[in-house]
Amino acid sequence: MSNLSDFRNLINFLSEDNVLSIADDIVSAFEAHATPDTLEIDFNLKKGGRIDSEDANTFLLFDPEPESILDQFKTLYFSYEIDPDPGKKPTVKQKTASSAVRDFLLKICSAVSNTSSLLDRIRKVIYEKGIVSADPRVFPLYRIELLDVDVLDLSSMPEQSKYTVAIKKMAPPGVQTPSVAEDLFREHSDTGEDFNDIISRKKAEDNPIYKYVDSVEMKKSYFECKVSLFVDYSPIPQDQFEDMVKNSKI
Repeated sequence: MSNLSDFRNLINFLSEDNVLSIADDIVSAFEAHATPDTLEIDFNLKKGGRIDSEDANTFLLFDPEPESILDQFKTLYFSYEIDPDPGKKPTVKQKTASSAVRDFLLKICSAVSNTSSLLDRIRKVIYEKGIVSADPRVFPLYRIELLDVDVLDLSSMPEQSKYTVAIKKMAPPGVQTPSVAEDLFREHSDTGEDFNDIISRKKAEDNPIYKYVDSVEMKKSYFECKVSLFVDYSPIPQDQFEDMVKNSKI
């Protein structure tokens, strides 16, 4: 049950300084954690080359850095029970906290969207990790807006449960291989041993079901933060492009 101290700690945290700090934490997350698995870009260009919607089209999944301001916000936010119990109306304090947090997140979005230095850093990551084959002169990404920040508390979820596991096999064509998943997970659960170490050990022991097992790839599927942006991926107008070509600038 939340108490008055939790409420005060949360409200006192929602300062302008922390708005700016979390804005920087989010952009730093782009620089540190954007990969093909965590950075999603989804847009369409309509006839004439303009982007067809101003809805969110760029998403980043990440976990906040331990003890960062964003991590502190997550801890305080989930320490206070901001949502009422099922079937109950929110208290005055819950309404106050919910409104204050909503305004705080909107300020973070505004801070990112209106700070050129932060936008330049995001733009650089999108070129390097997202649209890697795009020429910045043709796709200038003039407009970038942070639209939403979602924060989850996954502290109660076992670390292993945050990952999906793919077992790679190298069997000759036509050879049926037995399943090793049940045995592999039981060994991991019992010993805490790394999956690939288990495979190496089982192969050294000539365990027949591991004969064609090559390795295990783990992919993280659950993250505590998701940010959603609108990015204008429209190319420059056709006449500008033709001028660049004519002047041998492209």
